[in-house]
Amino acid sequence: MLGVQQYKQQYTVQPDVTSTLTNDHSSITIGTTQEPDTLFSPNSSGAAGEVDVAIENSWVGIDDKAQFYPDLAAFVPSLDNGAAQFIGAAGPDQYLQIKWKLRHGIKWSDGVEVTAKDVVYAWQAIYENPNVQVFDRSSADRYSAFVAVDNYTVIGKMISENQAKALYARDKARYDGYEN
Repeated sequence: MLGVQQYKQQYTVQPDVTSTLTNDHSSITIGTTQEPDTLFSPNSSGAAGEVDVAIENSWVGIDDKAQFYPDLAAFVPSLDNGAAQFIGAAGPDQYLQIKWKLRHGIKWSDGVEVTAKDVVYAWQAIYENPNVQVFDRSSADRYSAFVAVDNYTVIGKMISENQAKALYARDKARYDGYEN
């Protein structure tokens, strides 16, 4: 009997929510299965990550064919184009240096242009400050420094093998991937 009642039940179609949206780009609506624990990136929850993807940019992105493309960067740094290069003699003190160039015209919500100094400040404020609660510092921990060269250029200096070993010796829990 229950099966017959459900079979005969009439379903109503919900109105299309996209028809109520405006094209003024002043707001965004994201539906998630849970509340984001923070909108501060990097974060810990799946919901916060979903929101971050919609509102944040990265230096580079990865397309559906697993190819890198420039997002905030003017181009993708590589050894081939000279924007990435090894510094020092081959060995455990050699490190990789990456030159990032910001695209011109990227602006904050208040209309002020994003500069290389903003990138350095953010890296220092988020990753170097132990009082800032960050879920995962593993990407930032691979760098020993970020330096603003001019308004649109940031140099990222990755850690050397010897630096990685010293970090691991100092804090085995945080740098557990550096033991070898």
